Amino acid sequence: MRRSRARRVLVTLLSSILLTVAAPVAAAAANPPTAPSDLSLTVVDGRTVTLSFTDRSTNEVEFVVQVEIPGWAYSDKKSIRDHRDGQPGSTGTRLTTTMTDQRYAGINCYRIVARNSAGSSNPSNERCASLGDARVPNVKLISVPVAANMVRAAGLVPAYAGDGVNGTFVINQSPAPGTWVESGSTVTLVTKIGPIP
Repeated sequence: MRRSRARRVLVTLLSSILLTVAAPVAAAAANPPTAPSDLSLTVVDGRTVTLSFTDRSTNEVEFVVQVEIPGWAYSDKKSIRDHRDGQPGSTGTRLTTTMTDQRYAGINCYRIVARNSAGSSNPSNERCASLGDARVPNVKLISVPVAANMVRAAGLVPAYAGDGVNGTFVINQSPAPGTWVESGSTVTLVTKIGPIP
């Protein structure tokens, strides 16, 4: 009899503790998170950007990077889950993510939303960047006429330094090979007169 009563008291006590702990969690999940803020953007190269923003909520499950490309509305592109210490995150924390292989040339715009089971926050502030659509070819140690044609074929404009247009071959170039730039950009070919090594 005493054991049965003690068991009932223990069950009641445990139930009360669970309700006390679960109630704030349930209340938090019943509302969408507060919007992230202070979004900043750094262009790493013509196809890669780094985004940093501040977490302003305590009840998000994930952050979502949304991207607007020329001629299209914003759409979800990347989910960021921030589960430090087993909980979604802390207000005021600065988070960073990198978006690689951005395939759309022109002005790309980015924003962040926070989400949980109740829905999405308002979006963060917006940041935009101009991304390249032409890749600089590698023309080092190539004859000047062939190098110039390769640059033109990539949709770019050759310019000359060093021994100029009279040079025999290219010893250096700027921007570096593989860099993404906008069509019509200039690629400077540093040339030299003499035999190609």
